Amino acid sequence: MSTSMRPSIGPSGVAQALQTGKPSAFARRASRIDRWLAAQLQRNIRPAAVRLELWDGSSPYDGSAAPLGTLVIRDRRTLVGLAVHPDLQFGESYTSGRLEVDGPLEPVVEALTRLSQPDTSWRARLGLALPNTLPASRRHVHSHYDLGNDFYQLWLDRHVVYTCAYYAHEQMSLAEAQLAKLELLWDSNQQTPPVNSACGISSSP
Repeated sequence: MSTSMRPSIGPSGVAQALQTGKPSAFARRASRIDRWLAAQLQRNIRPAAVRLELWDGSSPYDGSAAPLGTLVIRDRRTLVGLAVHPDLQFGESYTSGRLEVDGPLEPVVEALTRLSQPDTSWRARLGLALPNTLPASRRHVHSHYDLGNDFYQLWLDRHVVYTCAYYAHEQMSLAEAQLAKLELLWDSNQQTPPVNSACGISSSP
């Protein structure tokens, strides 16, 4: 029986990732720098109790407590992307198959979302800050917003909200927190219904 493959293009351009989540016998081993960078990321998400695992099966997780789930990073490109710009790269890497979640998806995403943002971004910490340019901004807008409503309805809540959520209490789901955000906006300005248009789709409670 053949094993189904999920392509994952790493720095060498060779598909390495298996859909089963187990590293290929021919997968490139993580280097010392890869393991160091993974350790920094693991330290950053430690409060979320989410474990990191690299493409060769190694992990910087200390195992002091059972993890909520595991982020399986399939290549160095994804590892660096998560270190430099995690908010952008998490979703893009997940949808492309270069990042997998081993465990319950929604609790893992919610735990990562609840992490307080550090004062200094990973991009600044690593000294990789790059100037934004007009052509780069155009590419970003196209890659994020020119996708059509059908795409967003596959993974957003029923209000198709693509902005921050409001967690009135920790037990809230992401969908409940999005609705709470809309209700908070509505209550704060009852004269004029608020418009949530960060993704080009208006919404109101």
